[in-house]
Amino acid sequence: MKKRKKAVALILSCVIVMGLTILGLATLSRSISENVIASRSEQGARAFWAAEAGVNRALFELRNVYNTPNGTAVWTDDDGSALANAVGGDYSVDLATVAGGRQATIHAYFPSQAETDFERTIQVVISEAVPPNFYDNAVYAAGELDINGDAYSITGDVTCVDDDNVEHPENVTGSFIEDDTISPLARFDFEDLRAMSVAQDNLYVAGNGNRVINAATGSEDFPDRFWYYPPVEDGIDNDADGMIDEPDEDGVDNDNDGTIDEADENLPNIVYIETDLQVNGSFGTIGGFFVVVGDIITDPDETDDLILNGSGTIVGVIYTRGVFRVNGGGSGLNLDGGVWAGEEVRLNGSANIAYNEGYMSAIQSLDIETEAQ
Repeated sequence: MKKRKKAVALILSCVIVMGLTILGLATLSRSISENVIASRSEQGARAFWAAEAGVNRALFELRNVYNTPNGTAVWTDDDGSALANAVGGDYSVDLATVAGGRQATIHAYFPSQAETDFERTIQVVISEAVPPNFYDNAVYAAGELDINGDAYSITGDVTCVDDDNVEHPENVTGSFIEDDTISPLARFDFEDLRAMSVAQDNLYVAGNGNRVINAATGSEDFPDRFWYYPPVEDGIDNDADGMIDEPDEDGVDNDNDGTIDEADENLPNIVYIETDLQVNGSFGTIGGFFVVVGDIITDPDETDDLILNGSGTIVGVIYTRGVFRVNGGGSGLNLDGGVWAGEEVRLNGSANIAYNEGYMSAIQSLDIETEAQ
């Protein structure tokens, strides 16, 4: 009897030990599997970061020399320097010309190209030129167009990525054009624009609260007309060159086209705003080429908005890399010129926007360089 009990106890002990062993092995296997998954996930993330670094490298290089020759491994980071210290990976960038711009194919490797455990490939198209119809629209939204109610009118064409949220489209006299290729918004050479605005004393920076102030004068007032240097039409030969009523007669090639004092030397006020612009209440009449982009000199990815709460008249063109929003009331907003917005155009309440070809032509004649993006 005692021997039988001992045998049963021995068998039971063996079963328990075997069960614990199986459980331990299962736990160990799961732990190893999770570690492998975690390791692969980390490797994948680091390879992706390396690929993003390759995209940034291509963007940086093409902004400097857009016509860089096509090729394989045009730019690389496989020397264990900055990128290796940051994310522990390498990248290689192939460059080709395709419809719409330059195609950069980034091959990223972790931990290195020589000893690859994980590889990622990203392909991007980097463009430089503005779209063909960029200067031809009353409203140009490289994002969503959102119009609420019927207390508005738009005279001219409307180009946007998405116009599904437009109430009463019959209030638009021009054409609706949906085009998802216009995003992101064409990006001007903002350093050039900023320099022009400084020369005109039209640089605006953050003031108290939501206000902006003129960096040169400290004033909160904006120009009240579009033209900075309008034509002189006084019937007088101001510079004594035998010609009467030339536009500026200052002996300077103001629009940088190689010809001095010709008939199209009409310069807009370039109102460069380094922060959000929010205008409240009745603001009267303001004018110029309003460029609302944030501090683009120190942060090239900054995006700021332009919000108008109230009523007034704008004679000019607005460019914002963020949102253009009108919360009109009373007599509403009247805009004679046009709007470019990087994210969204939203009209809430009374607003009237009319395309002005003369203003757009004057901006186009500035020959502002565009940046690769």
